Amino acid sequence: MSANNKNTACMTCGADAQQVIHGMPTYDDYASGKYYIAGCVLDDDSSEAEWYCPECDMFIDVETN
Repeated sequence: MSANNKNTACMTCGADAQQVIHGMPTYDDYASGKYYIAGCVLDDDSSEAEWYCPECDMFIDVETN
């Protein structure tokens, strides 16, 4: 699984947001720090957000640039 390479910023703090990916990432995706690895299991209470801000420590909904 290779994730899309989109760039976006957190609307709260302006930090680079990480794209949330599910499933088994490639080693390059894992090691890059560009992605929040959400795992393989999706529960009813799992976040549906596509972005995560490591500075704010929260999932965010933003529009991509």
